[in-house]
Amino acid sequence: MKKIYVLLLGVFAFLVFSPNVSAANASVNVKANNKTLVVGSETKVTVTVSSSDLGAWEYCISYDSSVLKLTSSTADANTCVKAGYVEKKGQTTSTETFTFKAIKSGSSKVTVKSYAIYSYSAETPMNTTASSVTIKTMTQAELESTYSTNANLKSITVDGYELTPAFNKNTLEYKVEVPNEIANVNISASKEDSTAQVSGDGAKELTEGDNKFEIVVTAQKGNSKTYVVNVYRKELDPIAVKIDNKDYFIIRK
Repeated sequence: MKKIYVLLLGVFAFLVFSPNVSAANASVNVKANNKTLVVGSETKVTVTVSSSDLGAWEYCISYDSSVLKLTSSTADANTCVKAGYVEKKGQTTSTETFTFKAIKSGSSKVTVKSYAIYSYSAETPMNTTASSVTIKTMTQAELESTYSTNANLKSITVDGYELTPAFNKNTLEYKVEVPNEIANVNISASKEDSTAQVSGDGAKELTEGDNKFEIVVTAQKGNSKTYVVNVYRKELDPIAVKIDNKDYFIIRK
């Protein structure tokens, strides 16, 4: 590999603009762990060189420096890998990490340029494909302006019982009646927007008579909507007794 290493240092510019003829192929893949950044935050971009016959490589990355600032890099020359090579046969990938900070609103494509990849066995340049990644940057206010205001439910169900009236996302209050022997019910609520948060659903304990349960849906934007489920648990019939030929009723509650 030392031979290839020297070749890369000496003829890099020539390789970039020369046709590569090789039986093996290589790729240079660019990925970001976060493609949307708030100004002031950072993301890591990884560049991975891959080939089943990987020998040596050299490349640089490019980006819009008015939108992104490179804060750290594992490459040997900041934005460039000048001459990387495998330490032993069988290594098929090599990855470098570049950390970028968003410095203003905009968009920047991080690309690989000026690359040359050599095979291990033939010590010749390989046909290589390279990818890129686009990072969008915005202020906190711009980000929040994209938040959803949808605080609707898609459905409410009380297991085993029907709501009155039938569910409609714009109807906020419902009734359910259950027998006296039912001491617990389960209320399920499905949100219409995946970014919303729902609270107040789940298993509920019932007392005799009226039971009011509130289900609150909070949209990503922060606005909320409250749905009410009134569960009426029937009371037991009064106990009838006769005293001195007069009928009396003892109310249980």
